[in-house]
This record gives sequence, structure tokens and C-alpha cells, in this order.
Amino acid sequence: MYYSCDFTLFTESWFRKPPFEDPAEYAERSPVTFASRITTPLFIVHSEDDWRTPIGQGETMFRALKQQRKKTAMVRFPGENHELSRSGTPSRRLQRLALYRRWFGRFLLGEAAPEFDEPCERGAAPAAAKVEAPAGPKTASRKRPTSRSAPAPRPRARPARSAGRRRTPR
Repeated sequence: MYYSCDFTLFTESWFRKPPFEDPAEYAERSPVTFASRITTPLFIVHSEDDWRTPIGQGETMFRALKQQRKKTAMVRFPGENHELSRSGTPSRRLQRLALYRRWFGRFLLGEAAPEFDEPCERGAAPAAAKVEAPAGPKTASRKRPTSRSAPAPRPRARPARSAGRRRTPR
């Protein structure tokens, strides 16, 4: 986290020393250090263009949990940033909420959500599950990464910004 995100540039007080001088302090603050203690199924939703919390941080936790055979899934949103929940593409914001609903329905209410089952739980060969994207205008498709437990959302084109509208900082 210290090396890959932007907050360490303006919040130096969060760490007494850089990780290369005090690796123990860094490990104490790193969530992946405690991955062995996680017992609750963990759903990781991440935007690929997030510079505040780069996607490698989510991938690190996902791999740590998968290595331990713990219940986890990760969904990547290409072209979205840290603001996905507030100012992301509307169709992706809806898709994100639908995925949360299915995840919690599966693990809190016992509802069927086969896209979050491991292949052995489905009785099928390992294959990427399909998630239906919300209806919307057709766009040119581009190659997108996949995950083992839950597929990545379909890319959507962003509307062109008008010249008169100011872009707010993220």
C-alpha cells in the first residue's frame, strides 16, 4: 500500500518510517497480514483505474484468500476509478449494486447465486461464470480481464464531455 497508492505523498504522519526502514510497522497496517484470520466470505470490488487504492492491493488480498481456499470473489471494473460508487458510469454503478445484492443474498439469506460458487460446488469443470450486464447501448467491445469466481463487468463507453463543462478533480 505504501508504495503503490497516492495517500502516502500527503499523509506522511500515517507511518512513523517508510516500510524499507520499519517493515514491522508496515506489516501491522497491511490488511493482507491478517488474511489468515478472515472467516467471513469476502467480496472484493475494484476499479482498474483507481489510483487511490491501486488494483494490485485488491488482487493481493484475493490471492491470499484463494491460496487458503477461503470463500472470496473479485470483480474488476475496467475504465472506472476510486469514484465508481459516486460518479462512475451509471450502468456500472447499478451492476455493482446488483453484484453486492447477489453476494449478500447468497451468504446471508442462502439464495442461489451460482456465479459465486466454486466449480466443484457447481459440479462442473472450472469455467468463468457469466454475469448479465444491465441493458444499454451497444458499444465496441474490448478485451477485459476475468476472475476465477466472478466475471468482470462489460466495458461501456463514456459519453464525450462538452467543451463548456468543467471537469471536477477526483
